[in-house]
Parts: sequence; C-alpha cells; structure tokens
Amino acid sequence: MARVPARSDLERREIADVVELQPARVVVGMLPAGKFLYAADMGGPGNIVLYGVVKLLAYAAWCWFALRLAGCAGLLARAAAMGLVRWLIGLVLGVFLFFALPTTRDQVLAQYIAVYVPVRALEWLVIGAWLLPPGASWSASRRPLWVAGGITLSFITDLVSPEMIEHGRFCVGRCLC
Repeated sequence: MARVPARSDLERREIADVVELQPARVVVGMLPAGKFLYAADMGGPGNIVLYGVVKLLAYAAWCWFALRLAGCAGLLARAAAMGLVRWLIGLVLGVFLFFALPTTRDQVLAQYIAVYVPVRALEWLVIGAWLLPPGASWSASRRPLWVAGGITLSFITDLVSPEMIEHGRFCVGRCLC
C-alpha cells in the first residue's frame, strides 16, 4: 500500500482556507462557468420575495382589469387565481430561459427585449384566453391592447427586480417572466 505524504503546515492552512464554511446561502441560478448565483448576491431573500409579491399583485390586478372590462362576475377570486397562474408560468419560463440562454453583459438589454417581448406576449395571450369565458363582452380590438398592456406591466415590474435594485441592470432568465 502506498503511503500518503504528510502535508506541511502551509498546505494545511491553504486547504482550510479553501474549505472554510460559508453561511447558508440560497442558490437562485447558475452563472456562466458553473458558478452559482446566490440570493445574497441579489440583495438577499427579502428582495426576491418583494419582487415576487409585486409581480403577483400586478398580474392579479391586470387580470381583474380584464374581467371588469368584460363585465364578468366573481372578479376578485378569479383575478387572483389567474394572476397566480400567470406568475407561475413566468417563474417556470424564467428559470428555463436562465439555463437555456447564455448571456454576456454587453448583450443583456438586447437579449432582454428580444426574448421577453414574444415570451410575454404568448403568456398574456394564454392568460387572456383562459381568463375570459366564452361570450364575455370582450371585443376583438380590446384583447391585443390588453396583451400589450400586460407586456408593458411585466417590464415595469422588472424595475423592482433584485438585479435592477442592487446592480442597476436587467436580468435575463431568473427574473419571473
């Protein structure tokens, strides 16, 4: 059996420095080169929760607005449910896009717009189709305007994303579509 050479004190200290335990950190994504993005790097879990709540409330309010325009009953519960569905769709697609699309700092704004305009259009079209029952007084001209408003609202709520608050830049992927 081969003998393992003894390590010097210097080698032991270097290993200890590398293995030093970090406080518990919540992983929220992965950066290029396999490095993790931690919640603490985005202003902590409080900013992430705030961002999620702002998105959820904004989406529920936008759904309520559509129901009100269409003259539907049971506005609040249905609007809250559809706002939650919209939020969840955005979360799933945002995580998928984060891992699927490599981004460099010089491409973030262009990619942010090129990716999220069509994705958010699709998301709001789906929600609009599910939200309003057949026969609702929703004119064909209102739906595209409502979808455009939803896309705009989605972009406005990104202004409270942890990435924007902490670093002054848009996020591509892990932000909630």
